[in-house]
Amino acid sequence: MDSRAPRPPTPVEPPEAAAIAAALAGVSADGWRDLWATVDAVTAEESHATWAGGDVIDTTIVDGVERPVIQMAYPIYSASMDHLIELLYELGLVVPFNWMEWDGHERYPGGDGLADAPVADSVRMITAIVRSERFGDGAIEGAWLDGTLPAALGRLRVHTALVPSRPHVQASAGDRLDPVTRAWLIRAGEGAVVLDAMRHAGVIAVRYRSVGDATVLTGEQIERALTDDGRGAAAGQLRARIQAFANDVAISDLVVTPNTADREVWFARVTGPYQHTQQPPIDGYFHWRDVQWLGAIDRDTTLPHDRLAEIDQQPTIYELRDATYWNELAGTTPLTNGTDALTARAARRAPTMASKQPKLRTLCAGGCGLTWEATSLVDGLCPDCRS
Repeated sequence: MDSRAPRPPTPVEPPEAAAIAAALAGVSADGWRDLWATVDAVTAEESHATWAGGDVIDTTIVDGVERPVIQMAYPIYSASMDHLIELLYELGLVVPFNWMEWDGHERYPGGDGLADAPVADSVRMITAIVRSERFGDGAIEGAWLDGTLPAALGRLRVHTALVPSRPHVQASAGDRLDPVTRAWLIRAGEGAVVLDAMRHAGVIAVRYRSVGDATVLTGEQIERALTDDGRGAAAGQLRARIQAFANDVAISDLVVTPNTADREVWFARVTGPYQHTQQPPIDGYFHWRDVQWLGAIDRDTTLPHDRLAEIDQQPTIYELRDATYWNELAGTTPLTNGTDALTARAARRAPTMASKQPKLRTLCAGGCGLTWEATSLVDGLCPDCRS
């Protein structure tokens, strides 16, 4: 009988998930700036559309009776709103998916809840609103006025502020002391078992094998995947952690990674966006980000007890309270790196020469028959034989 634990089922992602992830990754920094400038222009307007139509334009005969032909009313959107709609199409943020069957309007009435939703739901909502204009004139204006479209764009704007679109932006040296960058405790596997592998690969990564791309899955879908993987009791907490890694950690943020066994604390600077793949740089760690590893400090000689207690908590990832402290520590403390770190490890692991030397003992010249350290003998006699 095979006693191995069954492999958890592969999470089923919505069919549009890949298209949304590709769309978000494909927008340039200039594209985002243009979009947000246009959103600001629309927000500043008092009116976003004027209505035309509704007039009698002709007559027709129906059952022998002359009846008016009335042109249906339709909106003429402002230049800013027109540009916004054009940009959403140009930037690829109107994605193909079955938006008519999507339940987002019921889950986010008037945009409520979108601020805490996966960023993919903001793209779904934008798509549903823009596409629905073709089936009902004025749908875009209505969604703006009831707050749904501003909420969807606002969620997307927060995401782009946290995760710039260029995939491999290198953090500059000037970023290292920026007090607004957040600091995150992220472990390199249990007991830092894959720390050296992550350093060599230039990444920081977490496992969560049963969870797909956390930027496109809903919180409910993530919790369901974790529950199916046998972690139902902690599914809510684990869902929050993987969503923080995917959505809240940002380029230039500081990563603090303890290596308790070797009495080290490593620092890294995030240089790339969240990525998920079934063939990750570190085997078994499916969610990852590019980082620049800065180096390590000796935890015992550098950190006070309250800071050690802060980084010795159990979770795989959590935000550190005093980001300024950790950023300044990483930017001003001499760090060991590469071979220097290995040398420091070896020095901490090696016993002192004194501990390696066997202690020499000498047979007492008296009749006790015992051996003693040489310093205990006087004229070859131990204390017992001298008395």
